[in-house]
Amino acid sequence: MQSRSRVEEKKIHFFSDGLRISGFLCYPPEVPSPVPAIIFLHGFTSHKDEDRIETEGVGMFRYAAYQFAKAGFASLRFDFRGHGDSQGLFEELRISDLTTDTLAAVAFIAKHTRIDNSRLSLIGQSLGGLVAAYAAHRDHRIKSAVLWNAPSNPLHTFSSILGCQSLHEVFDKGRISFPWEDKGRFSLKGDFFIENITSSPLLEIAKFCGPLLIIVGTKDEYIYPQPQMGMAYIHAHRGRNNLIELESDHTFSIRDAGVKFIDQAIHQSLLWLRRQEGAEAI
Repeated sequence: MQSRSRVEEKKIHFFSDGLRISGFLCYPPEVPSPVPAIIFLHGFTSHKDEDRIETEGVGMFRYAAYQFAKAGFASLRFDFRGHGDSQGLFEELRISDLTTDTLAAVAFIAKHTRIDNSRLSLIGQSLGGLVAAYAAHRDHRIKSAVLWNAPSNPLHTFSSILGCQSLHEVFDKGRISFPWEDKGRFSLKGDFFIENITSSPLLEIAKFCGPLLIIVGTKDEYIYPQPQMGMAYIHAHRGRNNLIELESDHTFSIRDAGVKFIDQAIHQSLLWLRRQEGAEAI
């Protein structure tokens, strides 16, 4: 990983619905303030640093934060409620609450004098991308959204992952207990799944007029079929947008390919954000 010695990283917290939300602010080295900023939104059962890149010894989001800092962007990465070091119960997870956490993060970072609050962008991985679709149009300070491997039909995705029988159980009993990868067992109440029936990220992204970049892995084992899932966002969105396909899995094949694909995702995201700033200036 590139040298981190001159990048400033600060542990922070803010509050959302009275819950203490923990995270990190990362500032670029030797760049005059105020600077544009990225708000990273992590995936299901994950945390503010995201999955670990063994070749680098850090999580995907921490790795990305330093790459963005090197390019002149500040960033905020945080644990959603019920995850990592933040307060709240995972079993009470709802997309609407994670959207509230995101908007609280926007309000928090926008107050910093070293941040240009007219140049805020969201980058969401997986479930974080879904949350970005819900949050993007709800605060005018969010200028761009970048969705990495985000489900566009979450009920289909969770039915595929957990099995239809499990969803029958959650609607019959009001909750479900399930294993997730190597992270142990989790419990979720039915409200999480009911929200995924009664609302749609595609209807939400249609309300967002800012630039939208979709990056998908064509070998994604959770969000499929790809690129069709990603293309659904493009068809729903009414502003400037683009879809980029990488030959990687759900976490950019970091276990097999190291940083090869996550570097491509970061590079394409940076190019897109820079290009949109140029377009705004025209």
